[in-house]
Amino acid sequence: MTQCKPAASAVLAALEFGPENAKTNEKLARQLGGSLRDVRHIVEDLILQKEPIASSIEPPYGYFICKNWEQGYKYLDGLQQRIQGLAKRKALFKIACRDKLPPEQGKLPL
Repeated sequence: MTQCKPAASAVLAALEFGPENAKTNEKLARQLGGSLRDVRHIVEDLILQKEPIASSIEPPYGYFICKNWEQGYKYLDGLQQRIQGLAKRKALFKIACRDKLPPEQGKLPL
C-alpha cells in the first residue's frame, strides 16, 4: 500500500505556535500519513511560501510556527551555527582528501 503525500495545508494545520509545542518529523508523518521526506519537503515548501516555520534544537524537538521575533532570531542563530560548522567540515574534508588520496584523485571540484 503506497502512502499519499500529505497536503501542505494539513502540515501547516498540524503545527502549533512556539517551541514548547514543537512536533517531530516522525510525529507529523504518523499523524498525516506521509513519509519523513514528504514532511521535510513540505515544510521547506511552506517556508518558501513565507510561513515562519522553525525547528527546535532543544527539547521538545521538532517543527513549530514562530510566534515572535525572539523565536525567529534564535532559529536563525542556530542555522548560522550549522552553516559555520558545515563550512569547517568542508574545509577539513578537502584537506583530508588532499593528504590521504592519491594525487590523481586529490583534486575535488569543491
